[in-house]
Amino acid sequence: MTKTGKPACIHVADILLGSYVSGPGRRNVVFVQGCSIRCPGCANKDFWEPGVGKSCNIKQVAKRLVSGDPEGVTISGGEPTDQLPAVLELCDKIHELKPDMPIIMYSGKHACDIERMHKELLGKIDLVYADPFNPKLAKTEKERGSGLVPVGSSNQQVVHISGRYNYHSGVRSTPYTTDTVFELRVGPDGTLQLSGFYDEGRVDECRS
Repeated sequence: MTKTGKPACIHVADILLGSYVSGPGRRNVVFVQGCSIRCPGCANKDFWEPGVGKSCNIKQVAKRLVSGDPEGVTISGGEPTDQLPAVLELCDKIHELKPDMPIIMYSGKHACDIERMHKELLGKIDLVYADPFNPKLAKTEKERGSGLVPVGSSNQQVVHISGRYNYHSGVRSTPYTTDTVFELRVGPDGTLQLSGFYDEGRVDECRS
């Protein structure tokens, strides 16, 4: 905690810079650690356990997320609302550095619950991809990349908050194409990092 009582650190699973599969355009992404929702079929099960990952200084995370002039910042996970005070502080620090930086969030909570329970959060972000992933309603890779709604299952929805991602407000945004469904990156130590929306078995296919 800081002297003002606000959190100084946030538990982070990973940070991804320059992603094209986590919202409109080229984005910097933070995956928070810990998820109480734990959707069946989740692609990020390694991010479920709370208190694991790295405890990172929020100011330093914000600096990384605004670096490189991205289209915007995406907060994913894990479940961001499980660390709500830290996420609120992260949004504030991002906007202190870049007041006009768009922020979007992925959440497994129902849209109505986010709007009812987390009104303070809605004043700091532009858009939420909401609702739990449902494997019975899962989209194929082709379906996920064919439009402007990058969600994993058809029950999930987009909650427009600020209106800047309605694609009519002049914000420099890149619509999704079938070429930006998932990304594969190889780390310096040879580890594979797969992000985005992909069919079951894609990880094993990429490793082979």
